[in-house]
Amino acid sequence: MYRLTDPAVARDAAVDVVLADIGPGFVPLLLALPALLLGPVVLAVGVRRAGSTGNLPWLALACWVVGIGTFMATEFTVKAGEVAGLAVASTGLALLGTALGRVVAAASDGADGEVGMVPARQA
Repeated sequence: MYRLTDPAVARDAAVDVVLADIGPGFVPLLLALPALLLGPVVLAVGVRRAGSTGNLPWLALACWVVGIGTFMATEFTVKAGEVAGLAVASTGLALLGTALGRVVAAASDGADGEVGMVPARQA
């Protein structure tokens, strides 16, 4: 990671820093990182498939990808870039929440308050 942000860092120095930082608390973060990065992507695709929310999920997905990309590209170098990246990614999550709320509202309008319930068979 250090070599990705600054290619001038020697390999041995980067390995020493990584080995010094890894501890038992790092393992849960390492396991949760893919979910953090891919979770909103999967949710946006699911919201888009679930209902008539227009292009809102794709806009949210674009904001998320651009925001996280900006954050990762400017991490440790430009503080304003990090803040801007997180702001854009947060906007994407807010748009995704709005789209999800529309899908839930549309589903509950026709289900008499029983969202996701399958009616029982009449005997």
